[in-house]
Amino acid sequence: MAAFIPTTTTINGLASNTKLSGSKVQSSFKSTKPVFTTSRSSRSTARSSFKSTTKPSMAAFKSTEIDDDKFDELVLKSSTPVLVDFYAVWCGPCKLMAPLMDWAASEYGDKLKVYKIDTEKNPRFVKEYKIYGLPTMTLFENGKSVAQVEGALPKKGISEFIEKNIPSLAKSS
Repeated sequence: MAAFIPTTTTINGLASNTKLSGSKVQSSFKSTKPVFTTSRSSRSTARSSFKSTTKPSMAAFKSTEIDDDKFDELVLKSSTPVLVDFYAVWCGPCKLMAPLMDWAASEYGDKLKVYKIDTEKNPRFVKEYKIYGLPTMTLFENGKSVAQVEGALPKKGISEFIEKNIPSLAKSS
């Protein structure tokens, strides 16, 4: 008859119960501390449920690159206020602003159109709108430039710029 010798060892909050049975060793671990685990499926479910409770994805509202040919139609003839980001591909701060332009498009939705114009491909805007540095953001309302700011801004700076110059877009607190 085989003899069972139960032993209990605790290391870092794990209790090990070991039973020796002849030549076999049976071990089981039990935590003395609370353990939180999730399976892959519960993590993906949590992620998907989180996504469904947030604002529409940025894919729904993104800034759009336009050129000289579409500027009059999409910006000057727009009945909706327009934010135009004048940038250049080689400009480091302009690259930082790209995701923030998508954020602005998502944040203001149908109330504000957001476009990007590459000043290297469309140089007429540099002189026409007095763009001396990049990036430059210009707000248009009713076909006219109402405000302009030069340089990279954080989200808060962008929203303040927009809401100060187009009060109808101000978020109520």
